[in-house]
Formats: sequence, C-alpha cells, structure tokens
Amino acid sequence: MNNLDEIITNLEYTKKLINQYKQANGIVDNKITNYLKEYKEFFIKRKEIGKNYIKFLDSLRFDYKNLDTAEIGKGIFDSVVIEYPTTIITPYYEYLDNLGSRVIKREFASLEGIPALLEETEIGNKVTEIKNSINTFMIQNPYSIYDIESWDKLHNRTKYNILLGVYGSNFDKDKEDKIKLIKEFKEKLNNEFISMYETNNDEYYYIVGSNRKKLI
Repeated sequence: MNNLDEIITNLEYTKKLINQYKQANGIVDNKITNYLKEYKEFFIKRKEIGKNYIKFLDSLRFDYKNLDTAEIGKGIFDSVVIEYPTTIITPYYEYLDNLGSRVIKREFASLEGIPALLEETEIGNKVTEIKNSINTFMIQNPYSIYDIESWDKLHNRTKYNILLGVYGSNFDKDKEDKIKLIKEFKEKLNNEFISMYETNNDEYYYIVGSNRKKLI
C-alpha cells in the first residue's frame, strides 16, 4: 500500500478499479485527474471494509484460509486474502511477488463448470484445466458479470465449492445493483448453499457460498 501512485500505471488493473470507484459514487466524468485523490482514499477505505468482510465470512465458518481455496482475479488493492495462506489466481499479480508460489499468474475461467487457467500465447489462448487440490473458488466485488460466468455450474457440478460476495458502504450508489447480482446468481444454484446479508455501522456484506463437504 506504499506504492499507490505506481499502481496507477497498471492500466488494465487500474481501469477496473476506477470503474468500481465511479459506479460506487455515481460518477460519469472520464477524467481521472479530476478525482485521483478521492479514488485513492476510496480504495484505502474499501480495503478496510474488506477486512470486516473477512470477519463476516469467518462468522459463517467458511473455510478459505488454505491453499486448496483460490481467490480469483484480484490484485494488491482489492484482494482480501493476502495475509492468509490462500491461493491467488490473478493476471494482476504486480506487487504480490512476496507471496511466492501461492500466486498463480493466470486468468481464470469456469468453462461450463470446469475450472481452467487461461494463458495468451503466440498461437492463441492456451487453456489448462485445474486438476490439482484447489476445490474452492472465491471472488468478491467482481468487476463485471463476466467475471462470474458459469460459476453457478462450478457449484452445481457438486465437485467444487464457491464463495461469491459483495461488500461496501451503505451509501454506495451501486449497492442495490450488487445485491441484485447476488440474488439473481443464487437463483441458479441447485442446493447446498448459504446466503447471508448483514450490515455493520455504515457497511454491508452479502455472501452466497457452497455449504457442503469438500469432495476433492
């Protein structure tokens, strides 16, 4: 968190973060220089809310602080598992080098319920099915609906567990949209899941997660 200005130079990752900031604040202005200071302050605060979100998961006894759980698609600014031994699968791995081999530097996709790693090569995308001990996949505050495409099929195949959550300030302009995302997603799940919504002071947290024994 000491290199916030450097993170701004990571255009792909930063673009996603800025978009979340704009959605939460109802901003349509595309000039980042107009709100750069507020953008940084927003994600420092969001990081703190993320710590409370983790406590929320703990209160529900979700098991994710281990290498057989993978957090998907997050970077140093919005990962909630950096201080735990959780696997991290992400193309936004800058500033995560100190985490060693538990960071898998790839994009993740659920291909009709089959977890896979995506890698760009000179001859096209290389797809590798995840066949190791990872059996739970978690994501919070996804950047878009495409980030959780076919995640319901991950759960419904019964071999894998998922944790899909959202959190933020009760004053965020996109709060209702994020709550709607969870509600609509859980309607696709066949059975064996927990869904819980909670508020704490000015914060909210909403989770839907598999509730069954791990089968791998």
